Amino acid sequence: MIWIGYTAGYRDGGPGLRQAAITLARERTRAGQVVRLHAGETMRDFVEAVAGAPEPIDELHLIGHSGLYGPMF
Repeated sequence: MIWIGYTAGYRDGGPGLRQAAITLARERTRAGQVVRLHAGETMRDFVEAVAGAPEPIDELHLIGHSGLYGPMF
């Protein structure tokens, strides 16, 4: 399973980040992969979503503002 997390509410960039996640998911789905999208705003949101994934994660993506999430990860 491919897990794609993104920040939807970050300043004015949220819609663009959401669209990037949807585009990536569409590309991976066409390749026959199972894809799960997750919108979150806090580190806890993402950690809980990954920990509670219903199946093993083969590929993990986090689309967010690097100034916000980059240093935390």
